[in-house]
Amino acid sequence: REGTVSDIRLYPRYWIETSSPKESDIVSGNDGMHSEECDSKSSFTVAQFNTLARGLSSGPDYLCFTPFPKDDSRKGNTEYYGGFIECQNPEVVLDYDRVRKWRLLHVLLGGGLHMEEVEKRDLKPEFDIIAMEEVDQFNSFFRQVLLNDNGDKEQSSENKGVESLNRYCGVFEPKPNSPCVSFGWYSDGVALLWNLDKFQTISKTPNSDPWVESDSFEGGQNQVYVIVPLQIKDTQKCIVVAATHLKAKKSQANEQIRKGQASELRYRAEKMAASLKEQGWKDVSILIAGDFNSEPSSAAVRCILSEEECNSEKETPWKFQSAYPPHKMGQPQQYNLYTTWKTRKSGMTRRIIDYIFYSSHQAEEKGGDGIHCSHYLSIPKDSEVEPGHFPGFRYPSDHLLIAAKFQY
Repeated sequence: REGTVSDIRLYPRYWIETSSPKESDIVSGNDGMHSEECDSKSSFTVAQFNTLARGLSSGPDYLCFTPFPKDDSRKGNTEYYGGFIECQNPEVVLDYDRVRKWRLLHVLLGGGLHMEEVEKRDLKPEFDIIAMEEVDQFNSFFRQVLLNDNGDKEQSSENKGVESLNRYCGVFEPKPNSPCVSFGWYSDGVALLWNLDKFQTISKTPNSDPWVESDSFEGGQNQVYVIVPLQIKDTQKCIVVAATHLKAKKSQANEQIRKGQASELRYRAEKMAASLKEQGWKDVSILIAGDFNSEPSSAAVRCILSEEECNSEKETPWKFQSAYPPHKMGQPQQYNLYTTWKTRKSGMTRRIIDYIFYSSHQAEEKGGDGIHCSHYLSIPKDSEVEPGHFPGFRYPSDHLLIAAKFQY
């Protein structure tokens, strides 16, 4: 749609204290604290972000040449730009090379939390752990500007001139049968990044490679996960971090699939945590982040939050909770909560489907301090959001980045 654009700044975001915030704070940030005000040496931040795959939001063939030919089933497709019919000027907003990838990077650097432009401040990570989904430009872009690959800082020609952050290490797991490929693009998947200044990897056995588990879910499913144990530097604390993107589309059958995937992910994360305990680690916590494609009352989410809903044969010592206030998540419309808000031909969709779950129950019981969620990131107010919702000039994805700050 054509129209006048008056503001292209990212939506303002604020850290909100978890200790009895005002009901309006979560969507306005009225009493939220900027990160500089609540930083400490004993905290770290976790972000969850579905970035919206390039292969699922690109324009007509004559505007963007794909690296591979489209499947015959996709030839003649006329639903361009992800089908976001209310997105204003999609040929600009969703232009990946010239606009959107830089906006995504701005979001990952804490854009909105810092009102000044990124290039005017020290380029340091705002988020210490980042779970990302629908990533189909990992090697061509995100890896180039964010990751430290054994000191290799050479950049691709298209990214020359970008100051390489090189503060992260990470793992990328592509889907075995990504829909992006049928549109002529690279496979999308799940990426998990961690700040090298804050965390270091753990090996499963002495003198072995860092311990990483990444694969598709059992039964030949197309959805994937990444699980990595991380040690907080200069401490004896470790965290099992899991990232995932569960099966999409609403239906009772798909919800059962998502429940099974959530159960498997929780089981694998708890199994890794148990192995760490056997290695002698006493202070172990678990973080699970991802796009669950399920709302707070769903079986998949309950599977994480309640052991009764999980397909576990015996009681687990791990008790999970959401980084965002559970009573607000249980009543999203009352508190204007959402993590995705978009309009396609099928109608407008506004849901909570992205989560950060954490548990340190076992660590606390065994004498460790565990981790405690002290802040979460505010959600833009309805009055601030563009008429076309997401994506738009003020945000590069159809999902919001959500984040939490943890004390240890």
